[in-house]
Amino acid sequence: MSQPQMYGYYQDQMNPYGGYAQQAQTPYMQPTYEPGAINTLHASGFPMGATEEDAKRLFSHHAGYIALNYVAKPQKLPCAWIQFHSVEYAAAAKAQTDGAIVYGKPIRVGYAKSEMKSRYTPTMGGGMGAAMGSYDMKSGYTGPSVPINTLYLTGLSHSTVENQIHDILKNQAGFLALSFVHKAGRAPHAFVLFSDPTSASTCKESIQGQMINGRPLRVQFAKSEMHRGVATSGPLAQQQPTM
Repeated sequence: MSQPQMYGYYQDQMNPYGGYAQQAQTPYMQPTYEPGAINTLHASGFPMGATEEDAKRLFSHHAGYIALNYVAKPQKLPCAWIQFHSVEYAAAAKAQTDGAIVYGKPIRVGYAKSEMKSRYTPTMGGGMGAAMGSYDMKSGYTGPSVPINTLYLTGLSHSTVENQIHDILKNQAGFLALSFVHKAGRAPHAFVLFSDPTSASTCKESIQGQMINGRPLRVQFAKSEMHRGVATSGPLAQQQPTM
């Protein structure tokens, strides 16, 4: 009886035919990727109400991660571009995230049509050390690169009322005003104005993920400062003259 062939690399082990098998080496094979594979992924199918923070939590822990550009336009489902140091890292992240469930819905992850251009600070090992700043994309979107004095709250259920949000915020240092927005057929969201960015940052860390009516509160910095005239409750709203 002839001895069976042995493939691949394996540790020295007892050969059933006697003695120890010799180590075999598999020649290095250049990895192959599907056509159009580049170092940038495009993720689509995020549900309404998903935020940039949700996308970062999904992609930022993957090896080789550099930056993410999240785009949410009115009446359209959000999408994101995600850049990695190389196509190898992008391919690995794609394999692990395509079809991932975000708030009950699967997202689609494929390769972008062109490489994402970003402004970031390289770090040893890349990934989590990369700066989350503004990104130079054709969409023109630039997320907040530094904290501001206004927070944006999402992830609220349709049954959430303004008093519930106000009760969470009223004892936060620097809290000035709340603008609660709830339109027919849509989940509510809110803007929160603080006296300074430091107070807003402290509150963001304090209430991030807090459960309201069975859903986690999602908190991020708004793109611009809340106008005081739209306040619906809070110290500033109480100071506004009544007509």
